[in-house]
Amino acid sequence: MKSRLQLAYFSPLLPVHSGVADYSSELLPELAQHADITLFTENPQKIANHLTQEFSIRPIQDYPETRWQYDMPLYQIGNSSHHEAIYQMFLRYPGIVTLHDYSLHHFISHRTSGQGHFAGYVRELGYELGTSGIEQARQIRAGEQSHPLFKIPLNGRLLDLSLGLIVHSQYAKNLVSSKKSRLHVAVIPQLIAVHADKSRRSQLPWPDDAIIFASVGQITAEKQVDFALRAFQKVRQIIPNAYYLIVGEQTGKMDISNTINSLGLSEWVTLTGHIDNGQEFVDWIYSADIIINLRYPTIGETSRTALCALALERPLVVFDHGWYSELPDSACVKIAPLDEAGLAAAMLNLAQGVEKRQGLGRAGRQYIEQNCRPALAAKAYAAFIEQQIAYICRTASR
Repeated sequence: MKSRLQLAYFSPLLPVHSGVADYSSELLPELAQHADITLFTENPQKIANHLTQEFSIRPIQDYPETRWQYDMPLYQIGNSSHHEAIYQMFLRYPGIVTLHDYSLHHFISHRTSGQGHFAGYVRELGYELGTSGIEQARQIRAGEQSHPLFKIPLNGRLLDLSLGLIVHSQYAKNLVSSKKSRLHVAVIPQLIAVHADKSRRSQLPWPDDAIIFASVGQITAEKQVDFALRAFQKVRQIIPNAYYLIVGEQTGKMDISNTINSLGLSEWVTLTGHIDNGQEFVDWIYSADIIINLRYPTIGETSRTALCALALERPLVVFDHGWYSELPDSACVKIAPLDEAGLAAAMLNLAQGVEKRQGLGRAGRQYIEQNCRPALAAKAYAAFIEQQIAYICRTASR
């Protein structure tokens, strides 16, 4: 009789505000059908109740002494500070990694130079690029250039140590394979399991016949919300009942309110600010007619917000690059990156076409059902982990 996999699982966990924490919350119950799982975390006493009821949870510092009990550690790693302790453990005890963002430069920069440890940043640039990386670090410290956050992925150390890699797109796999051709990589689509509780349109000071565009998620420069608002300004000249909803908090140096005022759009744009409740966040997506999900440049991410929109049958507009290019044309509208005229035309077409919006919505929902269900991801996880364990055992016995 085949014994069940014994997995040590490392991830940000709810109630931490993290897309990867949401991902793990959806994956874990299904993965538990294939394996016995212990969750390792910095704060076991702060984990969401549904996880503490279903899984064994241990402090992350317990893993080194107990690691012999597990067939494999499984690390969920993304480009945020929530992964610091997880990444440190991975460096000591490598395992299989789900890499949610191909580039880790923001994370590596934050944990080194961002904490006053510039020598650590020099080492990482040197590891990635050799002497040219060290020279770039010197130029950064001298103020001669800025951190190349979108140009250098700083993931070489992770790729070298990984015992197998899971990514969410063929785009990310191709990037990895061009860099580390011998690393075993599995593409397991980003999963999504959401439902709308209710529409929140009645909370907005807009007419019942409003056509609502929405940008959803943290407002960062890469989300190109200011770019979308400029296109929306053109749409407003033709569609007088068009409105724009921005769901999420502003981060960094973004001042989207100033952009709204400078474009003369304050009457037709509403900002919700930070949404603490996950279901409310989903409901706001459902409340919109059209979701504008722009990201440029890309760091090899997949967008849970975009997938959530598809799951909720909301028509979606994206830039045609990176992972976004892999979405089916039947489920979204793709435009060239930073093509303002193209975006305005796409927005206008969707605002005027009810049947077009409905068709995109149906195709989006079908795509999610066929590709992004947690049960499908869990089955693929188990198969890949078992494959990698067998490969490691064969290699070690030679």
